[in-house]
Amino acid sequence: MAFDRRRFLNEFLGTFVFVTGCAAAGGDTWKMGAALFMAMQCFNGTFNPASQLSGIFGGGDVTDALLDFGAQAAGAMFAHHFAGMDWGANGAHVTEFMGTFLFFSGLNAAGGNALHSAIALSVAASCYGGDMNPAVTFANAMKGGFSADSGMFMTIFFQSAGAFAATKVKEFADSA
Repeated sequence: MAFDRRRFLNEFLGTFVFVTGCAAAGGDTWKMGAALFMAMQCFNGTFNPASQLSGIFGGGDVTDALLDFGAQAAGAMFAHHFAGMDWGANGAHVTEFMGTFLFFSGLNAAGGNALHSAIALSVAASCYGGDMNPAVTFANAMKGGFSADSGMFMTIFFQSAGAFAATKVKEFADSA
């Protein structure tokens, strides 16, 4: 069996989204369910190592199961590591990047479905907060009068970078 890059990335990113969403949910099962829904809509995987073991026991392909398991373990470890990072003064920019990345991953997968798009926004906002939209950032910066050192331009840069990264990841996964 040849290595399936799309499948590996879907399992990795889907598990990352799901685990990040669960961590941000604070025990709220509705938010955890929304994170799982979004991961499934965006990345179409199982995101569950138990599922891989079940597949092996049911006569499934061992190589596929082990690769899926590895992608899931890596996605979960990355989510755990990411959540525990101290980003210092750049924390707000990192969360804008990740929130926008997560939101645009959902939008890219939603295919114009308004409900799926709304769930993507809800999960991204629940996980990371922030504006995730340069227009909102601009409007918020204007509330107290414009200031060149408000951080608005850097925030918009990181939002744009998150959207760009989500699009490129999807393109990379789809090119397999």
